[in-house]
Amino acid sequence: MYATVVFKPNELKSHQTLQIENQAVKEYIEPLVKDIALDKRFVYYLLAATGVYVVPLSGFNLDLPGFRMTLLEVDDEKYRTTLKTIASAIKQYLESKNQIITMCISGLN
Repeated sequence: MYATVVFKPNELKSHQTLQIENQAVKEYIEPLVKDIALDKRFVYYLLAATGVYVVPLSGFNLDLPGFRMTLLEVDDEKYRTTLKTIASAIKQYLESKNQIITMCISGLN
């Protein structure tokens, strides 16, 4: 599955975060997220917090804030778990400073 997620304008902020459990990873990532594109910042936090890697749209020289993902997983349970992980991380990231997003991914219950 290939998908592109685009955030609403001004939805990403430079102070949003995800909880990073591994202290060494947190210390590595936090200096990297200063003064970078906001979608790239989200991608770094997603990777550090969940181990899931997606590609920021700014990496494609686009002005849209978001990311592209490709899931090649054939195991339906792993596939659903990965999508749920991404959806949950988006929600947590946006809510980290009282912003709320409603996500609907059809077929996930």
